[in-house]
Amino acid sequence: MLLSVLLKALPIGLILSFAPGAAFFSVIQTSISRGFKSGFFLALGISLSDTFLVILCLLGLGGIMENNETAQLIMGIIGGAVLILFGGYTLFNKKSDLNPVYNQSLKLKKEKIEQIIENKSENNRFKYIMKGFIINVTNPFVWILWLSIVPNTGTIFRERALVLLVILATILSADIIKSFFAGKIKKVLTPLVIFYINRIVGLIVAILGIALIIRVFVIF
Repeated sequence: MLLSVLLKALPIGLILSFAPGAAFFSVIQTSISRGFKSGFFLALGISLSDTFLVILCLLGLGGIMENNETAQLIMGIIGGAVLILFGGYTLFNKKSDLNPVYNQSLKLKKEKIEQIIENKSENNRFKYIMKGFIINVTNPFVWILWLSIVPNTGTIFRERALVLLVILATILSADIIKSFFAGKIKKVLTPLVIFYINRIVGLIVAILGIALIIRVFVIF
């Protein structure tokens, strides 16, 4: 039984964890710009939201979203607005610790910048958990995704619970691995490169937010 559970759950978990989307880019960008710990807590927030949605689906409450196009439309608009807000903040934040002009004016060395980033990440764990949770849970297509996955994970509750547990664990593990390696890359990048990575990812996330709003209007 364990082998069949792994064969069913691992591919789903890996596909979901590496599917390009707001959560994927946010984990990478946060880990590069803020370090592994911040990326880890963002990934944890995403995982908590996935777990929350899975529990709702198991309890049959997820059908409220599935059968209510108005709720899906509203959630899509909110989710898109959240992505635009986060992406826009990353894109246009002029006083980021990673802004090369700002750092030059303060005459900070790279080591000092990294220390500031590390200290901030220590004080903002809850912020990153909530950011990951909100980015994921306000996307109606994530709801629809879990609504399509949960019923097809088995007919016996024990089997279904094990499959879903492995899927969730796989997604979280993959996100942690992505965050770890992205955090390692940060150490060899210059502040200027990280600055432009932030801008690029911020633009991508904002575009994904706009695309989400357009998509829900077209579909719903």
